[in-house]
Formats: sequence, C-alpha cells, structure tokens
Amino acid sequence: MIKNSCFVQVALHYGLGRHIEDVSPENVRTAIKWDYLAQPSSIMAPTFGRISFALTLLSLVGPSRPRRYFLWGIIGTQFLANSLCFIFILVQCKPIQRLWDKRLDGTCWNLKFQEYFGYFDGGELTAACPLSTLKSYLALNSFTDLVLALAPALVVWRLNMKRSMKITLSLLMGLGVL
Repeated sequence: MIKNSCFVQVALHYGLGRHIEDVSPENVRTAIKWDYLAQPSSIMAPTFGRISFALTLLSLVGPSRPRRYFLWGIIGTQFLANSLCFIFILVQCKPIQRLWDKRLDGTCWNLKFQEYFGYFDGGELTAACPLSTLKSYLALNSFTDLVLALAPALVVWRLNMKRSMKITLSLLMGLGVL
C-alpha cells in the first residue's frame, strides 16, 4: 500500500483530481500514468487482506468440511479474479504507454470488457451503473467483504464462551461490513 500511496501522490502532484482544463496536456498524461501504475497494488493489497482474514477463519472453523471448502473457495476466487484484474491492467494496451498517451500508435482492448470486468471484480456503483442494473450485483469483492464480515458471527457463536463475549467478538470481527 505504501507504493500505491506514493504513486497516487505523484499523480496528484501532476493534476489527478483537478479539472482537466486546469492541467496541461503533458501533466494529464503523467498523472494518468502514475494512477495506472498505482492500480495493481491497490487491487492486490485488499486481496491479500481478504485472503489473510479467510485463513484466520479457517483456523477457527474446525473440521467442518463445507465451511473449509467455502473458505478455500473464497481464497481461490479472490486470488484468481484479482490477479486477472492486475494482469488485465498491464496487458490491455500494446504498448503499455498507450494507457496514458493515446497519441501513440497501438491497440487497446474494448472498453466494454474493462468496464464489465471492473464491475464484476470490484462492483463500483457509478452513474453509468445504477443499483437496478445487473452489473452492480456482480461485485465479487463487495460480496466477499460482506461474507467475511458476517462469517465470524457464525464461527464465534459456536465457541464455548459467554454470550456477551460472543456478541462483542462478532461485532468486532464483522466491522468490515461498514
């Protein structure tokens, strides 16, 4: 995440977040370049956080095969989907510099592919993707966050401890839902 923060800071320096009319064309390209370079680490850092939390839950679920398979499924799906997203960012344009400089000769993938995979993987809701559309329901990372926020309650509730402690642990481990 430190790399991501540093790259975003550089992009901000060159005008990321400002109105495009207030930034020189060269600085626009530089800001976009640093933003693209920041994206892979901003995708993989939360991925490893989710995987780590799922591994922690694996140590608590005991021998229950369905739960263990479910958590291993989450781990595998997270790694695969987000690794693909990471790779897609890097290979979607040839040469890669065309991501931030459209003046260069080359080709890029269809923007619809990027849009749909982005909705599937991250599930961001935008004006182009209101809640009522199918795209907003294909949010793998959002769904995984919700499952991993609620799963500790199921695990903790079976432990041998006071009810107040179970509630407290469930709430603390489930804060990811926020």
